[in-house]
Amino acid sequence: MNWLPKFLLSLTLSMAYTISMARGQLHQSMAPILEKITPAVVNISVMGNLPLAAQQPPKKDNKPQTFPDFTGPQLFRAVGTGVIIDHSKGYIITNAHVVDKADSINIVLNDGRKVKAKKIGLDQASDIAVLQIDAQSLTQIPIGDSNKVHVGDFVTAIGNPFGLHQSVTSGMISALHRDDLHIEGYEDFIQTDAPINPGNSGGALVNQSGELIGINTAIFAGSEHIGNIGIGFAIPIDMAMNVANQLIKHGKVDRGLLGVMIQKITPSLASAMHLPSVHGALITEITHDSPAEKAGLQAKDFIETVNGTPLTTSNQLRNITGMLPIGTCVEITGQRNGKKFNKKLSIISLKTLNESINKHVTLMHGVQLRAVEGLNVMGDTIQGVGVDIVNPRSLAWMGGLRPGDIILEANDRTVQHIEELKKIIKSNTHQMLLKVYRSNGMYFLALEG
Repeated sequence: MNWLPKFLLSLTLSMAYTISMARGQLHQSMAPILEKITPAVVNISVMGNLPLAAQQPPKKDNKPQTFPDFTGPQLFRAVGTGVIIDHSKGYIITNAHVVDKADSINIVLNDGRKVKAKKIGLDQASDIAVLQIDAQSLTQIPIGDSNKVHVGDFVTAIGNPFGLHQSVTSGMISALHRDDLHIEGYEDFIQTDAPINPGNSGGALVNQSGELIGINTAIFAGSEHIGNIGIGFAIPIDMAMNVANQLIKHGKVDRGLLGVMIQKITPSLASAMHLPSVHGALITEITHDSPAEKAGLQAKDFIETVNGTPLTTSNQLRNITGMLPIGTCVEITGQRNGKKFNKKLSIISLKTLNESINKHVTLMHGVQLRAVEGLNVMGDTIQGVGVDIVNPRSLAWMGGLRPGDIILEANDRTVQHIEELKKIIKSNTHQMLLKVYRSNGMYFLALEG
């Protein structure tokens, strides 16, 4: 048994060497890379006035200090971070919530210079804004590819926490495609444990090559915490740059859509519906006259890829299509009843879809009907069309129609069957007079479009 001590000694030395090598790799200095890219990260300070009745700013990682003024609007000041993405034109990308209500925006460059900035555009749905400054000798940061990042990659966050001038923290990517935080309209966050604190909003999340892979946006903290607890979120740079380019070109983001309603797929739902995976999007409803309807998509269709990109979550479908320019052709693959399909359809604007929908909206749109035959409180026979459901946002609701009503006449014509009522509705698109029976008597209702 005298071989055992030698074996243990050899194993110990081998493990120590392995750990030493790993530590050597982990502790390679980022200093040479950071020296090149930190001049592209800037400090942002803003000032503005909030009306007394204004809502509080969103709970992001920078909390504006307010100074009550009971004779006028409230003055607020806030700090954040930005990243120079075009040195020749002075474009800076940051978070929309940093500069949203700002009347004055000041930029402090890494070399100490102070310059005024103007808003080029902002998009609250993605929380991205673009600023522009007029200054010489600027440094722009290299843009990476957020589609190539992986959980476990080491990253560095650069920002101005608590207004302190440029601080660097490090960590790793903890998770990808976080889309259920409900803090943005479009969410596909990179989660990192690199410390992010108040003031880091709009700052850079870079990989070990010094490439920008995300814009630091939010921290996860309970009411008892004011700073980092190891859970921070960044907007993937692919999404951020897509929005930034649209803001630079058009001053706004025109989002497109396909005309589908989707839902998250749970393991139990996937099992019950015989879906191949929980990674994808389940279509629950198709909007009339939409690209989805024209392409032949149906409720219960399971979408697996969009333009060759596999869907990890259902919200990815919305995120991808919502970032594409109007008119872009989209190719999707999926399954229906176990059979694979491939569809091509074009992105359209919400305005175009609404105009198309409005052409087909009737005075009874949003009303669910059923045939009724029975006795009223006086014992008389009633035959008409019963109302089961009325959408509170419909024209019928605004005209006074309610669930439980029984429609007896429409435009002075007796209606005893749903098909009779449909014919009258179809020929009267702007105004219709209904006679209805309600539990306590007869009423006349005027519906107007």
